[in-house]
Amino acid sequence: SRFVDGKRVITMKERGGRIEEVRAPSGQKHVFRYPVVVLVNDDSASAAEIFTGVLRDYRLITIVGTHTYGKASVQNVFPLIDGSVAKITIARYFLPNGQDIGRKVDQDGTFLTGGIDPDVQVAFDLDNEKVKFGDPKSDNQLLKCFSVLDSKRAPVPH
Repeated sequence: SRFVDGKRVITMKERGGRIEEVRAPSGQKHVFRYPVVVLVNDDSASAAEIFTGVLRDYRLITIVGTHTYGKASVQNVFPLIDGSVAKITIARYFLPNGQDIGRKVDQDGTFLTGGIDPDVQVAFDLDNEKVKFGDPKSDNQLLKCFSVLDSKRAPVPH
């Protein structure tokens, strides 16, 4: 609701065929006067993917990193009579542009497709021991985010 006003966020399609459209609330949008970058990787899932996908579909951000996980399922927790619970998928969600980002794997569990692809592909440099996660001076993904932000910043008038 801070980024989109009253627009479609997701469409949920339930097993029984019922379709529900979820929209952002109105009247809470903030006008951002600066570029926004979202950093994602293959552990980004669920709400992180919805947030990223919605802002991508409405062309409000640049995405940096590696493809996201590809969850795309809506789950609910149901209590069982013995006090335990069962978490059951009740629907699939689709992004505003209709994209199904659901993860697809082969028979060995190897990732094939799904998730959200970044605009700027950059994997975290695990092989460089000088790279420290979250360190703005050495984290190569974070540095790429800063570079993208700098490239999108409006020039300062003389």
